[in-house]
Amino acid sequence: MDVSAEELQDSYRLWITAVFDAISPRPEWMLQFASGSAGEVLIRQSLDARLLVVGTREHAGMGRLLTGSVSHYILSHAGCPLPLLIARPRILTRSGGHPRGNR
Repeated sequence: MDVSAEELQDSYRLWITAVFDAISPRPEWMLQFASGSAGEVLIRQSLDARLLVVGTREHAGMGRLLTGSVSHYILSHAGCPLPLLIARPRILTRSGGHPRGNR
C-alpha cells in the first residue's frame, strides 16, 4: 500500500494532536505544525518565543559530523537574544544507574 506524503503528514498531525489534547493542556498552550529544515524552522519560530527547548542526541565525533546538530545550528544562527535550554535525556542502565557513573 502506497501512502502519499500528505496522507502521512495528516496521520502524524492527527496522532500528535490526540496526544496533545490527552494531556489537558492549559488554555494558553498552543500546538503548531511547521515544515522545513528543523534548525531553520526553530529559528523562525523562536523570534516570538521566550524560551526554546531543544533535545539532543548522544552523538559525538563522526556521528555528529554525519548527522549534523540542530542545537549547534540554533546556537550559531539565533537572530535574537533568548534563553536556550538543551535538554539531554537521562539514560539509565538496567541497574538504574547512569552508564557513565553519577550525573
